[in-house]
Amino acid sequence: MNDFRHITDLFISYGNKPLSTSPKHSSPVKGVMINCLGDQTMFNKPQFEAIDVSHSDPIFSDGESSDIAQRIGLPILTRRCPRNPDWSRGEKEGLFKGSSPANNQAATFLHQCCDPAADSDLTSGGLGWGWVRIS
Repeated sequence: MNDFRHITDLFISYGNKPLSTSPKHSSPVKGVMINCLGDQTMFNKPQFEAIDVSHSDPIFSDGESSDIAQRIGLPILTRRCPRNPDWSRGEKEGLFKGSSPANNQAATFLHQCCDPAADSDLTSGGLGWGWVRIS
């Protein structure tokens, strides 16, 4: 928990600095790739991988935050990466043991609904408290 406090302080102080997309501001932003089951199994990637994110990366225009990140005040953005076509070979070989190669529980848990008053609304994809939106 002591480390969590330091990480939270870092994100809060880092989040207060505006990000510029101008060419003169070229140093990348530190990020974490939460690799899915397919990438972990097929390419031996770790579950959590440190990456450098360019200021022109689509996460800054298409990324979304989560209820959990907003409630604890962390400037976290996420976006879903496209399926890797190589996963089909792993599926044919039975490498995923019946699971989807796109399975990513850690990333999914970031997007659980944290509003106890939220109702289930299938037209918008919301399932209510403790559930993740259908997308």
